[in-house]
Amino acid sequence: MYNSDDTMAHLTAALAKKREQLGLGHSLEENSKTDKFTHMDRSISAPIMSRSRVIVISTMLFFAGSLGYGYVKYGHEPTSRVSSDRITISSVVTDLFQDFVPVTGTVVPENSVYMDALNGGQVTKVYVEVGDFVVAGQRLVELSNPTLQLEVIGREAQLAEQLNNLSVTKLSIEQRELTNKRDLIDINYRIEKLSRESERYRTLVGTGAITQVQFDDVETELNYQLALRDAVTESQRVNDLAQSTHINTLQSSVNMLNQNIGIVRENLKDLTLVAPIDGQVTSLEAENGETKSQGEPIIKIDQIDSFKISALIDEFYLSRVSIGQEADAEIDGQTHQFTVAKIYPEVHNRQFEVDLVSGTLPNTLRTGQSTRLRLTVGDSTQTLMIPNGAFYDDTGGLWVFVLNEDSNTASRREIQLGRRNSNNVEVVSGLLEGDRVITSSYSGFIEAEKLLLN
Repeated sequence: MYNSDDTMAHLTAALAKKREQLGLGHSLEENSKTDKFTHMDRSISAPIMSRSRVIVISTMLFFAGSLGYGYVKYGHEPTSRVSSDRITISSVVTDLFQDFVPVTGTVVPENSVYMDALNGGQVTKVYVEVGDFVVAGQRLVELSNPTLQLEVIGREAQLAEQLNNLSVTKLSIEQRELTNKRDLIDINYRIEKLSRESERYRTLVGTGAITQVQFDDVETELNYQLALRDAVTESQRVNDLAQSTHINTLQSSVNMLNQNIGIVRENLKDLTLVAPIDGQVTSLEAENGETKSQGEPIIKIDQIDSFKISALIDEFYLSRVSIGQEADAEIDGQTHQFTVAKIYPEVHNRQFEVDLVSGTLPNTLRTGQSTRLRLTVGDSTQTLMIPNGAFYDDTGGLWVFVLNEDSNTASRREIQLGRRNSNNVEVVSGLLEGDRVITSSYSGFIEAEKLLLN
């Protein structure tokens, strides 16, 4: 039989239990003390998993699973998020690689002459100004140097003295030679006379007409004259040798003085600066009355009918540039060919200098004008390559970020690159044709191993 009181009692008990679970009411014990149930009443247990609890638990499990998946996939390596709009993605392709180096050159005269104050002095006359055109042999600047002039006078006096000594010595030798010749003539005469007397006395000594003593005196005198002739001859030979040595010494001294005087006179001549070539005066550092030290620059003359290109190249290409290599440049809308004529071995600020010449240059070129050239340093070949970009400076060409198949991530990959020009870089290993590579700067994520592309 339906009993409304029993139903109300059951509902009251269930409500009290629910409130206890939610912390909104008294405990079950309190309810059991305050509420009175009949023997027909029975308690109803609340469900263990409510709908709201299921929703909360499911949400927590979803986030825990997402975190676990992210840790497994990305947690072991540094990862950065990058906007696709901020990077450049390029494909690896096979194409013709042109091995050239872009350089900027400056037009300079092919031949320039620098003139210095070789001996120093005071500027007495300046005949030209900067910008003047001059011809070979034209006077430019005159200097005066009294010290040098006095040196010339002193050297000339020394030369005159040595020339006088040489003349006196030669005259003395000639006089001695004449005396020796006269002595020898006299000795030979006596020897000849005594020889005849000796022969005559020899035949008469046995007849009693000539005594033995007379004969012996003649023989003794003859022997004496013979010995005297030998002594005079030897003395003449020794004197001739000594005098010859003395004359050679004096002559060498005279020759040296002549050379010295010639040099000093040339130095005097160098006090007047004369144009060695036809050209234009592009530098002049001389004023009337100004004193110039030895070696101080005075004037520069540029040859105006021929030019060359002076260019600076990165030291990376030092071993790949050689004399005779060709380059091309576009000047006034026309392409002109150049040849490397000189390589300067010094490296300054990580660059070295080369000179390039061409047989056909337009007359519109002016000294100091800049021009862009493409210097060929190797043969053009079909090869695997990627566009040149800022990534090369960040990684040194040792690794790149390569897009994965999902196109939403990129991974770091070690590679090997070869030749490089302003447009492309040759790929040696590590990449395949069709791979997509980030070629822009890596400055914002260079420490990352993976990139997430937004």
